[in-house]
Amino acid sequence: ITALPENLSVGGSLNLNGTDITALPENFSVGGSIDLSDTDITALPENFSVKGDLDLCGTRISSLPENLSVEGDLNLSYSDITTLPENLSVKGDLDLCETRITALPENFSVKGDLDLCGTRISSLPENLSVEGDLNLSYSDITALPENLPVGGSLYLCGTRITALPDNFSVKGDLDLSNSDITALPENLSVGGSFYLRDSDITALPENFSVGGSLDLSYSDITALPDNLSVKGDLDLRETHITALPENLSVEGDLDLSNSDITALPENLSVGGSLNLSGTCITALPENLSVKGDLDLRETCITALPQKLSVGGKIILPGSFFSKV
Repeated sequence: ITALPENLSVGGSLNLNGTDITALPENFSVGGSIDLSDTDITALPENFSVKGDLDLCGTRISSLPENLSVEGDLNLSYSDITTLPENLSVKGDLDLCETRITALPENFSVKGDLDLCGTRISSLPENLSVEGDLNLSYSDITALPENLPVGGSLYLCGTRITALPDNFSVKGDLDLSNSDITALPENLSVGGSFYLRDSDITALPENFSVGGSLDLSYSDITALPDNLSVKGDLDLRETHITALPENLSVEGDLDLSNSDITALPENLSVGGSLNLSGTCITALPENLSVKGDLDLRETCITALPQKLSVGGKIILPGSFFSKV
């Protein structure tokens, strides 16, 4: 199909994916979603309104009409879009992944998720509001607004971001893996999991909190804050950590494999499994308690403490011992 008739009315959704359609009639109406992905569409009618989702993925659309209203999700990923209208209204998710977009309108608000992954966005408007997740991974972003509200998770993986605003708070996950971040602000709060894998981070602020897992694997971290509490997993694989704080609490798994750890604190409690494989650890604390498995492969451990408590298996070179 290459064209639609005037006065076309569709009570439900309209799927034109992969067709040769290049334009829509000015006065047509659709009661649900419209899929125009991978078509030759280049423009939308003025005052266009979509009651469901609007999918423009992979199209040659470079701009949108001023009064475009989308009650569902708007997918512009891999399209030729370069700018957004000032009064664009999207009540669902907005996907701009891998587009040539370089800026967002002032006072822009997204009710759902905002995906800017792989874009040339280098800064965000001061009054941007995102009620869902904000994905800036592998974009050109270098800094964040001081009062950026993100209702979900924030993804900054592979970015050139070097710092976060003071007293920064994220309700969901925060991913700074493989970024240029070197330091974190005081009072940083992460409601979900925090990913710093393969980052240049060397220390964590004393009073920061994380509600989920903490991934510091392959990072430059050398020490952890006193009284650190991790409600999920703590991943310290391939780090230069040599010691852990005395009151460290990990409710999930603790992975120290191939790290520089040499000793464990006397009161260490691990709610999941403990992986010490490939470390130079030579002894375990007398009262060590591990509710999951204990992996001691490729260590110098020659004896186990009498009061050791392991809920799962003890894994030694070539052997799997049942719980102690």
